[in-house]
Amino acid sequence: MVKNKKCNNDYLFRLIQTHKFIQVANVSSGSKMPRADWNYVSSFPFPLPPLPEQIRIAEVLGTWDKAISNLQATITQKELLNKWLMQQLLTEKKRLKGFSGEWEEIRMKDVFKRIDKVNDGDDKHSVMTISAKKGLVSQEDKFDRVIAGDSLKKYTLLNKNDFAYNKGNSKTYQMGCIYQLEEIESALVPFVYICFSPTEKIYSAFYKHWFLAHGLDRQLNRIITSGARGDGLLNVNSDDFFKLKIPYPTIEEQTAIANVLQTASNEVQLLQKQLDKLREQKKGLMQVLLTGKKRLIFK
Repeated sequence: MVKNKKCNNDYLFRLIQTHKFIQVANVSSGSKMPRADWNYVSSFPFPLPPLPEQIRIAEVLGTWDKAISNLQATITQKELLNKWLMQQLLTEKKRLKGFSGEWEEIRMKDVFKRIDKVNDGDDKHSVMTISAKKGLVSQEDKFDRVIAGDSLKKYTLLNKNDFAYNKGNSKTYQMGCIYQLEEIESALVPFVYICFSPTEKIYSAFYKHWFLAHGLDRQLNRIITSGARGDGLLNVNSDDFFKLKIPYPTIEEQTAIANVLQTASNEVQLLQKQLDKLREQKKGLMQVLLTGKKRLIFK
């Protein structure tokens, strides 16, 4: 690909990560085992600055790589700490200062109300779906369009702080997952979800964390009548679902635990935003430094 010129390995490593190079490399040849067409790749011209500038560009991008790697490691450590906190605080293994006494155990139906409201026809509601890893997300954001079709009129109407249980199993949540609507005032979700509202007897954020920590998994495993249905959903009877048992500490302790866990979660989210910013910065640098649009000043 490079003839009669010296090429720095670190620079070349960054060059093959660019969008342009990947596009070229994706032009494959062969039918049984498609692979990059070397003849095409090797003949495609790419910018190659003088060797000292190559080295300097690689050093600059390496600085961002190191910062990204370090921040990712910090996030991983924080996530592990958060997981440990959830395991301890949500199971009564560790108590916050000022709280004692055994937790009560009650049924879902004692503190949650099943939601039967359907689409009221108002177009102000966001049409959402549940992603096992991201929670409630807009269908337009996930699929680039609303996929509800004619079933939209039967979608369940959620208000802020309501919960929805997606009975679809995934690697992250094999028994399905429960997420709370937090960011917006209302949303429409598939009618196959089991949806419920918190009552004034609880601090809902405590149960948001408890559900995310797989709190119901063992009980759900017992009430699932068979494997996935034809639509890929687990067979969970709604009446059985609301008979499931949940811990019931005092509302003061619920609030204290939720605040600790939310603070820890917010720290991770802030670090993740910083990581996303670093990645965007690196992407921008690659676009200008590896194309010659901007040149570095160096001695």
